[in-house]
Amino acid sequence: MICGECGFDNSEGVDACESCGSYLSPSVQVDTSTPFDAHLVSDVVDQLAAHPPLLVACEQPVWEAVATMREQRHGCVLVEEESEVTGIFTEHDLLTKVIGAGKSPQSVAVGDVMTPDPVVLRRDDSLAVLVNKMVVGFFHHVPIVDTEGKVTGVVSARDVLDRLSELLHLPAEA
Repeated sequence: MICGECGFDNSEGVDACESCGSYLSPSVQVDTSTPFDAHLVSDVVDQLAAHPPLLVACEQPVWEAVATMREQRHGCVLVEEESEVTGIFTEHDLLTKVIGAGKSPQSVAVGDVMTPDPVVLRRDDSLAVLVNKMVVGFFHHVPIVDTEGKVTGVVSARDVLDRLSELLHLPAEA
């Protein structure tokens, strides 16, 4: 059965999507009659221009992480501990967990204010799954992993919006 959320073609008889976990209702079918809808379910995350991940140590001061983000023009860094990604630190975390909480970026470790265990997606997940995860989770950045679970990049809301804008301007017969 085709998942109404992500367009994944599931095995017969399953109740939840094997790709995104959504409940599979027999009455929910993906309408791919328009080029936009067809691309939404067939395009994969790997087709987006993911940014290389910026990695920082858990104990690194927030101000250094922010300096890295500013220099590289990224809205986030991934936080690693013992070569494992354990969290994500974003502009939102800076505003809400550091500045908004009255803390000093010089005296707080990024590991203390990061978002732990970020949601990640695979390179072969559909654009529909990515949009769904971002909207439902209020994410602006999603790490992308390969088949071994190694982070290969980060997709931002800007990347998604750019692609959706391209899809909206497709000719009707595309």
